[in-house]
Parts: sequence; structure tokens; C-alpha cells
Amino acid sequence: SQKLSIQDMASAPDGSVAILDRADKTIWMLDRTLDMGPTRRNPTSSPFRADPDASSLPDSEEKEALRPWKLDTSWDPVSLDRLPDGSCVVLERKDSSEFGRISLYREGGRVGTASLEQASGVLRGDGGKFVFRGHDLVVDPQDPRSPAVLVVSEEGNQAWKFVLEETRT
Repeated sequence: SQKLSIQDMASAPDGSVAILDRADKTIWMLDRTLDMGPTRRNPTSSPFRADPDASSLPDSEEKEALRPWKLDTSWDPVSLDRLPDGSCVVLERKDSSEFGRISLYREGGRVGTASLEQASGVLRGDGGKFVFRGHDLVVDPQDPRSPAVLVVSEEGNQAWKFVLEETRT
């Protein structure tokens, strides 16, 4: 059996939940019955919490999305939240960097990153040093077409808003 080191959790409107395992650098995706893998296809017999009113999920919905999502092992994941499309944003940092980053993971793979260094242009003063690794984040889905992420500083006294825009190259 595997022991989880749960750092953060985020739910979705469909009842599913993403769990951030900081030690293993993994996101575990659980469905509305807190199940994953093949047994989730019949929620009436889930070993976690049977739901007699739930319908079985057809084969076409059995996707990689419910398998463990491995994160970039060179960064330390500290927080996550879910976007309306089921993807996850993860706040990551490393000791060797003055700035953390926001990574976007979709269906098990990282599809983009944004450095928190973007906030440095606002505050960096004459010869002053600005460090922003981040402590926590939350999605602000005010505009679902272009959601924003609020990132809290390590000190906990400020939050910065980053608007997420996916670009294709």
C-alpha cells in the first residue's frame, strides 16, 4: 500500500477531487465516489462509498484523467486548484529560485507554466531584491474563458492576481 503525503486538495462541481501528494510529486484524481481506476466504472459497488443512484460510466469516459498525474520532480509542489475544464493549476517552487511558478496540468501532463517573476516589475525598487515563491493559490473563475489565479506570498500578507491565457505556438 502507498502512503500519501497530502499537501492540498481541490474539488470540482461534479464531486471529483484532486489531491496533491507533495512527497511523491503526484496529483491523484478521484471521482465522485472517491474512487479511481477500473472500479470507478460501477459507482454502485465502490469500495469507498457506494452510490446506488449513480449510473455506471461508459467505456468512452474511462480516460487517463483518473490515473495519477506525475509532476515535474525538479520543482516542489505546494498548492493546487482546479479549473472549470478539469485541469489543475499547481503552485511550484524551488529553493534555488527566487520565484515560484504556476504550472497547468491537463489529463496527466504539464501543458504550460508561468513564472511568478512577472510580478517583480511592479515592486522591484532601486537595488531592492524581490523574492516571490508563493505559499498558496486559488482559482478565481470570474471569467471562465480566461480564469485568474490568486497567489499568496510566503509571508501571507499579499496576494497577486495572474490572468491565465493559453497561447499556441
